Amino acid sequence: MMKSIAILVIAILTINVVVISVSLMQQTSKLNEAGANVTVLQSEVDTLNGQLVTLRGSVAALQSSLTDSDARASTLQSLLTKSQNTVTDLQSRLAASEANATITTSTPNPAAPAPANGPPTAFTLNSFEVTPDVIDPGSIVTAVLNLTNTGGQTGTYSVVMKITQASTKIQDIKTQITLSPGESQNVSMIVPLYNDGEYVFAVDRLSDKVTVILR
Repeated sequence: MMKSIAILVIAILTINVVVISVSLMQQTSKLNEAGANVTVLQSEVDTLNGQLVTLRGSVAALQSSLTDSDARASTLQSLLTKSQNTVTDLQSRLAASEANATITTSTPNPAAPAPANGPPTAFTLNSFEVTPDVIDPGSIVTAVLNLTNTGGQTGTYSVVMKITQASTKIQDIKTQITLSPGESQNVSMIVPLYNDGEYVFAVDRLSDKVTVILR
């Protein structure tokens, strides 16, 4: 009887050992799977960290590029403002020059008394000069014409100064001057020049040249 009981107890214990062993094997398998999952998750975390570092670098590069773009935009805006101011100033100077072509007169030779019923009015261009002969763009030149009334009557001479560049007409400046017989006067005209190149100033048969140099 005791032997049978002992065998039964051993059998029960054996079954328990088997059950516990199976449970242990199942838990061990689950732990191995969990470990594999942890390894995969760690790999994914590492990948995400690498992508995050790359993304941060891209953001920093974009921020630097935006800063450079802002600086360039500010510089361009400043240059544009200066250019607009320069254009406005040059336009004002040109308008003032065209509206106020200065005429300066002098009488180196006193007028001789006009004889009664003398010869008709005649004019002689004595000299024509434009100074300075080399300027920067936007500077002004002064054209001086010396004119004498060689006729016997008081008369008015229409001065037409033609300005050309590379045989292309740039501008005509016109004015009039009245002289008594034998009287001589200087006619001065102020002109701004904006583009580089050689300009030719001419009044009738007389001419002079000015060179504008872009420095």
